Formats: sequence, structure tokens, C-alpha cells
Amino acid sequence: MIRGRERYLRDRAERRTRGRERRDMGYMDYREYERYPMDYERSRQRDRNYDYDYDYDMRRNYDYRDSRRSRDYADEMDEEYHEDLKNWTEKLKRKDRFGLSKEQIVSKGKEMGITYSDYEPEEFYAIYLMHVTDYPNIANDPHTYLAMAKSWLEDKDLNIEPSEKVCKYLYEIVMADED
Repeated sequence: MIRGRERYLRDRAERRTRGRERRDMGYMDYREYERYPMDYERSRQRDRNYDYDYDYDMRRNYDYRDSRRSRDYADEMDEEYHEDLKNWTEKLKRKDRFGLSKEQIVSKGKEMGITYSDYEPEEFYAIYLMHVTDYPNIANDPHTYLAMAKSWLEDKDLNIEPSEKVCKYLYEIVMADED
């Protein structure tokens, strides 16, 4: 159900950590490729070697104690995600022209048939606010925006879970400039 978001958060943090490790080890930044083409090729070769070592170390030498550590890490990442989602919701709430509370939105969602099994009420509320602020001239009825949020979350075009879709949208589009 919500495992996809946790996997995405873990992978995102892993990529961020690998990027820091590469910078610390002297790997070139991608913006320097044009200035130093030969160093770029050597850097690519080091990246390939490092990727092989990294995959080997992380996937084949798995210890049962690592699963305990990864669960703690997943909990920390989940807390970070909820904090970022809350901050984003607070920013969006300032531009909400209907002034409905989160409880009202969640109850109206239940009236529409949403069970909140594939995503959380906070995520539905954030997507509702996203649509209200992004498309202010579409309708004067909040029910339209509730239906848009439900459709956005339950869209089957992408092969990812709705909760993971919100997570990706938040980190790769909304917060992309902050990383």
C-alpha cells in the first residue's frame, strides 16, 4: 500500500548520499564536463567501477541486522516526508479561496467513495489544495476540485501507487529547486 513511497524515499536518499560520496571523492560535477572532456571520460570510468563495487557491497553482503537499520531509516524518511507534506500544505492553504478545513475535505472525500486505503487523507488534502491553487478559474464549487484530486490520485496511466505519485510530485516538482 504505502511501501512504494517508502521505497522511493529510500532510493532518493541513497542517490543523494551517493552524490555526496562522489563529490567527497573528487568526482567531477556534471557542469564541468564541457570544460574538461578527458577528465569526464576518466570520471565516467571511475563511476562505472564505483557503481559495480557499490552494488556488490550493498546487495550481496546483506545482514539481518541491516533490515533493522533500514526500518529505522525508513521511519525517519517517512517522518521527513510527512513534515515536507505538511509544510507544502501550509503554503497551499494560504491561497485556498474556499476555506474548508482538512476534516471537511476528508469527510467529503469519504462521501465520494474514497476509502483512503491507497493514500492517506493528508495526501488527498494536499492534492485538493494543489488543484485549487493551480487552477483557480475552473470552477466556483469545491466539489469540482475534490473530483479532480480524486481523479489525479487514482489515475491509472502511471504504474505507481497514488501515495508514491504524491511523494514523487512533492520531491521532484515542488521541491526540486531546494535540493
